[in-house]
Amino acid sequence: MKIFRFILCLLILNSCKDINEKREQLDNVTIRDGLNLDYYYYGNTKIKDSVASNYFDLGLREIQKENFINAREIIQKSNNIEPNNLIILNSLGNIECRLKNFDKSYEYFNQAIQIDSFFSPTYLNLGTTLNEDFKEEKAIEIFDKGIKLKDNFVSKSEWFYSKAIAYYNLDDIEKSIEFNEKALIYVEKSELKESIMELKNILKDK
Repeated sequence: MKIFRFILCLLILNSCKDINEKREQLDNVTIRDGLNLDYYYYGNTKIKDSVASNYFDLGLREIQKENFINAREIIQKSNNIEPNNLIILNSLGNIECRLKNFDKSYEYFNQAIQIDSFFSPTYLNLGTTLNEDFKEEKAIEIFDKGIKLKDNFVSKSEWFYSKAIAYYNLDDIEKSIEFNEKALIYVEKSELKESIMELKNILKDK
C-alpha cells in the first residue's frame, strides 16, 4: 500500500511538472520578424480571471502560428473580461504592430504605461514598435528609459539588441556593432541569439 501511494505521488508530481512546463513555454513567447523580435511576457500567471486566462492561452497559440488576426480577436476577449491588465495590453500592442496598425499599437502601450510606468516590458515592446515604424531615435529614448527602471526585469541582452537594431536602421554601424556585441555577452534565449548572430553577420559586410 505504501509503495502504491509512493508511485501515485510520483505520478501526480510528474503531471504537475508537465503542466508547469507547458505553461512556462506559453508564458514566454518570442516571435521573430526579420531582425525584430516581439516579446509576450508572463502570460496567464498575471491574469486573475480564469476565463480571460484561457482566452489568452488560446491567443498565444495563434500568435505562435503567426495568425495575428485570429490572435487579436481572441485576446481582445481577455481584455474585455479583464481590462487594464498589463500582459494583455502588451500583447494587443504587439499584435497591432505586426498588423502595421501602429497608432493602435501605441494606444495600448501608452495605456499600459499609464497603469504602471515601471513595467519594463512595455518599454521594450513600445521601442520595438517605434523601430518598426521607422522612428528609431524615439525608440532609443524609450529603450534607455526602460533599462534604467528600478524594477527592470528584462534581460540586458534584449535592451542592447533592440538598440543595435535602431542604430542599424539609422545607418550608425559603429553603434550598432557596439550594442550588438553587448547583447551577445548577456544573451540566454536561443531565438535572440540567432537574431544577434544574424545581425552580426550583416554588420560584417558594412
